[in-house]
Amino acid sequence: MRNTAVIELGQHYIKIAAAGYSIKKILRKFFCLVVPVSSPDDDAQTSKLLSEAFAGMKLKPRFLVLSLPRRLVTARTLSLPSKDQKEISKMVDLHVDRILPCAKEEIASIYSVLEKTEFGYSKILLCVVRKDILKRQLRIVADAGFFVDKIYLNSYGVWEWNLSNCRSQIEADGVYLGLDIDCDYTELIVFSREHLLFTRSVIIRAEQLLEETGRVQFIREVKQSLAIFRSEYEYKKPEKICISGAISELKELEGLLQRELEIPVTSVPIGPLIGGLKTERVEIPRFVSVTPLREFLFSNSRRVSFSILETQLRKAFREKTRDLMMIGSLVIYISFIICGVFLGRICNRQAYFERLQSHLESIGPDTEDLIRKSKRIDSVKGVLESREQPLLFLEEIHRAVSSRIAIKAIKISRDNEVVLRGEAAALSDVFEFIEVLKKIESFNNIQTKYTRKKKTREGEFTDFGLNFVLEY
Repeated sequence: MRNTAVIELGQHYIKIAAAGYSIKKILRKFFCLVVPVSSPDDDAQTSKLLSEAFAGMKLKPRFLVLSLPRRLVTARTLSLPSKDQKEISKMVDLHVDRILPCAKEEIASIYSVLEKTEFGYSKILLCVVRKDILKRQLRIVADAGFFVDKIYLNSYGVWEWNLSNCRSQIEADGVYLGLDIDCDYTELIVFSREHLLFTRSVIIRAEQLLEETGRVQFIREVKQSLAIFRSEYEYKKPEKICISGAISELKELEGLLQRELEIPVTSVPIGPLIGGLKTERVEIPRFVSVTPLREFLFSNSRRVSFSILETQLRKAFREKTRDLMMIGSLVIYISFIICGVFLGRICNRQAYFERLQSHLESIGPDTEDLIRKSKRIDSVKGVLESREQPLLFLEEIHRAVSSRIAIKAIKISRDNEVVLRGEAAALSDVFEFIEVLKKIESFNNIQTKYTRKKKTREGEFTDFGLNFVLEY
């Protein structure tokens, strides 16, 4: 389960919303906690409260979003003479230091393209904030032991909240007014289904709206904001007002807005919608709004995140560290498996060796008797082989001798060297006899020792002698 959390550091409260998702990205648990801050300027105390809040929820987020209050950001709607994205970015860089009285290097900015006209102009919503404000909030979160992955302007959260919960009432080409009432200020936005068109911070708290003077001032500020919007969008007028946030005790506000502005009003309180979730811990004071935080728990490609170099480097370093830890853990795990396999094999071999040794000890007496009998058999085989060779030799000679050859003597040495003497009717018979002997595989290196002709009473014959080697 991946834990996602959103933090907003306000003047009087720390707001925290967190959710746990399953592998299939299904929302399993929802936390919402608002912690009062007694000393807004004491960053160490704020970090401590933040750390204690997450410890109390027993939650360590893997993805953390910082919701930036609208009162800290300056927003402007600009018309730029280009449709090219690169040219628009360069023009934005030229405008940021005109909006805030400080160096360009000290400003962080985001923008979204609202529309591109046929005359080659692009209308954008540009939001700028001082980097020291972002660094302070990031430092508070880091001192609490966490790292921020994304920084979103909470106006986008209010816009997404209205889209999520009033989608059936929002037409594709319509323009709508959103009011999110909080303990520090009221967030005023004008939006369509596709874009956040206008945003303004109205410094009127939820508690002030309980009084008549506060409501009158609130209506005046809303009318003034609409006048500013109409000066930037000449032909657009809100078709409906969506109010959200800390409105549970502001029953008269809906009717008052409808009468004064002559625009239909609908309210979207967060209480009933949170009640439909599997909540683990929800603590929301009556005059505090957590509307933007809940929407930032879900991803949305249309949001634009503030970023500074320090945040990017810290995030890259953390991702590299996480990757190295995963690789190291995997290497250790594989090493343990390999060692376990080898150790198992060694143990199995040792056990097999012990069983084999025990078996040898049990059959030892029988083995000695078998060895003695085997030696006797080998000696008998040797005797038989020594007797078998002459018999085989005589059989081969018998087959090779013709009627014109007479064998007179055969002598076989221990080295299987044979000396054969005989008589033949003619010398040619001796040569034929030698050729026959050469065809016998067991007779090798046949040499003629001598051949002599002799005359006797019976007639003339040839006496011969041969040497060769037996190989069986």
